[in-house]
Amino acid sequence: MKKAVLAVLAVLAMTAIGAHAAADEGFYVGLSANHLKLTCSNCDKETASAAGLYGGYRVGNIAGEISNVQKTFRDGTSDTKLTLTDFSVIPRFNVAKDVDLLGKVGIRHSKSSGNDVDTGKFKATGNSLVVGVGIEYKVLPQVNLRAMVDYAHKTTGTSVHITTATIGVSYSF
Repeated sequence: MKKAVLAVLAVLAMTAIGAHAAADEGFYVGLSANHLKLTCSNCDKETASAAGLYGGYRVGNIAGEISNVQKTFRDGTSDTKLTLTDFSVIPRFNVAKDVDLLGKVGIRHSKSSGNDVDTGKFKATGNSLVVGVGIEYKVLPQVNLRAMVDYAHKTTGTSVHITTATIGVSYSF
């Protein structure tokens, strides 16, 4: 956990240099379509699609963002609900007119509940470092399209890898 906090602080320090003279861009909210791929040491590989929400506050080339995705995995008679909440820093690097490359570094809080958790088959509750990369295109002055891939690995008894591919649309206020 200490390493994850230090990584977030390092990214903040590096991107603050580029953002110190930038204008305040403000709040944004978005909807996302996500494809989740879960792999763990004592369960079958799972893939699923789920809708999500994200929002944040942007200042120049950096944003603080919170995102949330929930999915229920059904396995015969048992259900496992997985909730992923990311608290992350999103540095952006302009590569062309209206096109930004995105990075993502933050903390992912995963919470699983259901019958599979009780049997020990699947357990993803806890915190982990999440890193990602993506691209964003400004369609209109206040509307952006985003594509991003991120990865988190958690080890607490069970080793769980979660890869998330996201396509989203956001509105800036």
